[in-house]
Amino acid sequence: MLATKTYQGGRVGWGVPRWVAGMAAVMFTLASLLQPVSASAKVIKATPPSTPGNFHVTGTTTSSVSLAWTASKAGSDSKFVYEIVRANDGYILNFGSVTSGTWNVGLQGGQTYSFYIFAIDSDNNKSANSSTVTVTLPAPPPPPPPPAPVVSLVSVTPTTITVEWPAVDLEAAYVLYVNGVADSGNNLEFDAETEWTVINLAQGTTYTITVEAVDFGGTSPMSNPVTATTTTTTNTIAPTAPTGLTGASDGGGEAIVSWNPSTSPYESQSQIEYLFYVNGMLEADADTIGQTTDQYVFPNGPGDPQQVYVVAVDQYGNVSPPSNILTIDF
Repeated sequence: MLATKTYQGGRVGWGVPRWVAGMAAVMFTLASLLQPVSASAKVIKATPPSTPGNFHVTGTTTSSVSLAWTASKAGSDSKFVYEIVRANDGYILNFGSVTSGTWNVGLQGGQTYSFYIFAIDSDNNKSANSSTVTVTLPAPPPPPPPPAPVVSLVSVTPTTITVEWPAVDLEAAYVLYVNGVADSGNNLEFDAETEWTVINLAQGTTYTITVEAVDFGGTSPMSNPVTATTTTTTNTIAPTAPTGLTGASDGGGEAIVSWNPSTSPYESQSQIEYLFYVNGMLEADADTIGQTTDQYVFPNGPGDPQQVYVVAVDQYGNVSPPSNILTIDF
């Protein structure tokens, strides 16, 4: 073994090498660091807040739920807040540090919802969930029915009476009655007209017309009655029959048709009215005055093909013979 000189007591002699002494010191330090930690030095585990108590509903509206609870006790962190979960979909709202609040997000009257609450501190330590509360919100009151229309007379001919009324609301449809019977030309459509001409009436006859409105709130009271007597005339020559009726479906559940105009001894061609019949029934939504090209007609009930023809009507109610019959697959 190689011997090395060392300095001991101020003199040269043979002893332990310096590098051996250094290594011994290092090993002693490592051994000290690796000693087991004493019980008094163990890390303290974080404690979450306690579960909020007595979670309950204190009130409802058609769009909100008021809730209350007893406070949690702080755990290892004294700062914590409450979060409420809508169990229906997992949506969470932070209610801060108060012990009551109102949930008014995304609720609808008449629907049932469930909620639970938990406390969570600033270190994200979360309490257990409270018990779940379930509540059904009161349904909103139904909308009121529309007001009664106010009807006025527009014009009278030997075979027609025209009336009009202001719209009672934007969603209303209207049903018109002639002597208490719903006019067969009326349709319940929520963009309905507020003027209507009753056709095919007898000359010199008195009729009473009333109108009611219908919307999502129900049916209005009946309007004021309008009584009118059709005029009489000795002008009894009907317009000539329309000719050359042609057309076909446009692929959208309707057809586009055209025809040659009729003539009348009592009015110009621009004033002659045309009425359509589909499967033998009057198509009230397809009448036109003067225009004889590119007119829309609609099927009368299901099934194809359907037969279509047009007639001309003058101002005195004289009706022409029918045009040629057109067979259409709508």
